[in-house]
Amino acid sequence: MSSPADPHKPVSAQERLATLRKAYQKALGRHPTVIERQLMHRAATLTVRAEIAASDININANDVVRLDRAAQRAREQMFQAFVKPKPKLDMQSIEAELRGAAHG
Repeated sequence: MSSPADPHKPVSAQERLATLRKAYQKALGRHPTVIERQLMHRAATLTVRAEIAASDININANDVVRLDRAAQRAREQMFQAFVKPKPKLDMQSIEAELRGAAHG
């Protein structure tokens, strides 16, 4: 891993982890809940581990693929948790909304 300012300067795993967590926090756009914070930590940790494994020629390719897939699943779960489900509307609430719009 390398720094954006200097592509040849290595970045520590801790720095990369902090960068990913900041990016995930920005994507969320608000303060995370405890669960969201845990999901961000898991996704960032697995992503960093997958990046390190991918750059190590001594790591078995199957292990790299498994780790990369685990990181991908963690990111998918995290981003899925960021999306709040839309409230389900029943007929009464739709009619009330329409009556309010017609009178207002």
